[in-house]
Amino acid sequence: MTKSTKTNAIPTSLIAPCGMSKVENLRSIEASGIRSFIRDEKQKWTCPMCDDLICVDKPQWLTCGRKWH
Repeated sequence: MTKSTKTNAIPTSLIAPCGMSKVENLRSIEASGIRSFIRDEKQKWTCPMCDDLICVDKPQWLTCGRKWH
């Protein structure tokens, strides 16, 4: 009988094109709380040029066209 091992690997199906991980987001919320998570994510995904939030399914900001990667 073999022992199963728990893995922390995140399936690629749970990672958005921009690199956002739903699992990592949930871990962050659990560790720091929803308010902290939202504040950090808003800062992380706001464009410094147009001050708009990125669409996680597009490789650029829709307002100014700046690419995020």
